[in-house]
Amino acid sequence: MKKYFLFALVSFFLFFSFASAKEVEVQERTEENRYGIPSRFELNEKTIGSATTIPYVNADELVYDFAGLYTDSEYEKIQDLTQELNEKLPFRVVVVTQDNIGSRSAMEYADDFYDYNDFGPDGVLLLIAMDVREVYISTAGDAIGTISNPRVETILDAVYSYLSSGDYAFATERFLSRVESYHSSGKDASVGDYKVLPDGKIVFYKKLPILPILFFSLAITTVIMIIAVNSYKKIVLATNANEYLSQGNVVVKNIEDRYVNSVTTRTYSPVSSGSSGGSSGGSSGGYHSSSSGASHGGGGRHF
Repeated sequence: MKKYFLFALVSFFLFFSFASAKEVEVQERTEENRYGIPSRFELNEKTIGSATTIPYVNADELVYDFAGLYTDSEYEKIQDLTQELNEKLPFRVVVVTQDNIGSRSAMEYADDFYDYNDFGPDGVLLLIAMDVREVYISTAGDAIGTISNPRVETILDAVYSYLSSGDYAFATERFLSRVESYHSSGKDASVGDYKVLPDGKIVFYKKLPILPILFFSLAITTVIMIIAVNSYKKIVLATNANEYLSQGNVVVKNIEDRYVNSVTTRTYSPVSSGSSGGSSGGSSGGYHSSSSGASHGGGGRHF
């Protein structure tokens, strides 16, 4: 009986040691530390309100297992893989698990977690939200060119079945592997040309088709020239001034005007002060703005 008790006790401690999550250190957001909001974002009621409901973490950790999905060994492996990947890539890669995202959607939580911690303007974040059983991948800054929305969908395809079966560690490893693979492939040409502004907003540009425009311009010019030349050939120069007159249609009348008085009517018409706006060219491809005002891409699905 004593042996069984010792065996059960040892098994319990072994299970607890493997199943327990590594505690994530969360700092306090205060006015003195600018509420942890990076300087590229404005301090206003909206950003402060959003930031103070997001954990303020040490940005060097990169893996934050709030939901306790990884064993200690799995956590160490994932953190090592993430650290190695971040040394290779020009943008940050972050992993977050959470069991309570509050009233936010998974997209909003992922965007805000990235924005309101000091990860830098360019990066990709994987969120596994257990309370809503949803995975979401958020991209920011220049990372949208590499981890484009179509590529996010293929990553989700690669990790979905493992998340559904509860193999969260392997799903995370697959995510990291796909991000590295897409970095090796280069930027996705389907994203098009874009520029990342200092405040995190992304402006997309639409290239004009130069060759069709040149061809069309040349064709129009040629048609106009042909019409002008043909019209010129039909002109017969006159030998005297009388040839310019149609004698049967010329009638001369004497008209006498007498000035009586004048009445001027003025109608006041105010100038409308309307505003006109324009839109930037190019397709945003499903990219959106977060509470910080920064642009984000990404995608997610329930599992």
